[in-house]
Amino acid sequence: MAENKDIVSIKKYRKKENINIGIILFGVVFLYLIIMIAMYFSKDKTAIYEVREGTILKDNSYTGLILRDETVVRADKGGYVNYFYESGKKVPFGHNVYLLTEDEILNETVEDTNEEVVLDSDNWNRLLMKVQTFNESYNSNAFYSAESLKDETNAILNSNTTQNRVTQLNSILNNTQIAYTAYPSEDDGIIAYNIDGYESLTIDTISENEISKNEYTKVSLVNNTKVSAGDPVYRLITEENWKLVIPLTEEMETQFLEQMGERDYLYVKLKVTKDNKIIGGYLSIEHDKNKNIYGCIQLSDSIVRYVEDRYLDIELILENQSGLKIPKSAVSQKEFYIIPEDYLTNGGSSSSSGVLRENAKKGNIEFVGVDIFSRDIENGLVYVKTSVFKDGDVLQKPESTDKMTLKEKTSLDGVYNVNKGYAVFKQVNILCESEDYYIIEEGNNYGLSNYDRIALDGDKTQDNQIISQ
Repeated sequence: MAENKDIVSIKKYRKKENINIGIILFGVVFLYLIIMIAMYFSKDKTAIYEVREGTILKDNSYTGLILRDETVVRADKGGYVNYFYESGKKVPFGHNVYLLTEDEILNETVEDTNEEVVLDSDNWNRLLMKVQTFNESYNSNAFYSAESLKDETNAILNSNTTQNRVTQLNSILNNTQIAYTAYPSEDDGIIAYNIDGYESLTIDTISENEISKNEYTKVSLVNNTKVSAGDPVYRLITEENWKLVIPLTEEMETQFLEQMGERDYLYVKLKVTKDNKIIGGYLSIEHDKNKNIYGCIQLSDSIVRYVEDRYLDIELILENQSGLKIPKSAVSQKEFYIIPEDYLTNGGSSSSSGVLRENAKKGNIEFVGVDIFSRDIENGLVYVKTSVFKDGDVLQKPESTDKMTLKEKTSLDGVYNVNKGYAVFKQVNILCESEDYYIIEEGNNYGLSNYDRIALDGDKTQDNQIISQ
């Protein structure tokens, strides 16, 4: 018998492919992120500046020559000189100022001993203030200030021994065995112990040489110094009023004369670089015989503070303007149409401002909303953006037959406000400027406010630009 066999035919079918939607979506999102990241890093970033209130101080730096009513008192005979008063102190008439003795008085000072000096709190604070002021205002081109610091420091240190010295001098007055002569003050005044030969200078006798201090020297007068008849022993300043003389250019003279008007003086403020003190005085214009121009500032304050000085480095404060402080780089200009304010109206039920414009194609009048950039209240004008208008557009005055043709434009200063994430051009009214900044008006309805954020580079920013940082 034949054997029956079942023959089975096996066919291989291709497996049905399933599309994974999740992977596709992930790939699309991933690709989008890559593109956005690439665009972010390739796109120019907009630098942002936060507006803050500030002040611009416009000043001019000068070195001024001090003129005072002062007298040099000279010894009428030789001997060793010792003083009852510290420099800068007020001396009453008739009080003993110095003592002349035939022999040197044994009296230790800070310069004579290596012992540690102990200062009280007041003198210690005075010393710290002197050193701090010198450090903050030091100028390598004015090294003479270091010598002044030395003298002032020694004066503070030696003040610790002043009481002992005065006690010693008073004991000499009662000692009949010591040959001495006491010299009282011949006038009220402020005493000083340096001499420079400029004590008799006046505004009429100064020259370029004194103003420039090219050959300036001064001599300090100290205790226990031997003097001869006719030598200077101290300087006495007899008036509280003093003058500071500064050289001026013709341009500065013209500027001051314009500010003076019909007056022959101008009230000014000046800051002394030495200690940053601000004082006020009255400036007048003076000329010498060589037609050099000087500003003579009459002062009545702080003469004791600068009794040891002949020259002061100052900043003459000409303008002190406060407002919102913004970088100059943020300011740019745009053109605006000028429209009389009485051409503005409201559009139907809308409260937004706009104008009525003739539509030549439709033969009717249409309302067009406007963005007002600024108002000139005095002249009754508004400045509107040019984006929805073109030269030649005809505007209809509301409730009138008057018409005007748009053509007059003007360029105005502004900055791009980016508070909302896109750039909006805002008005700035510049009050004053320095090398890098403007001070602009605050409180204008169309301008900026404190803490607003603006684009740092106005020329590289456009209206409605999305801001990326």
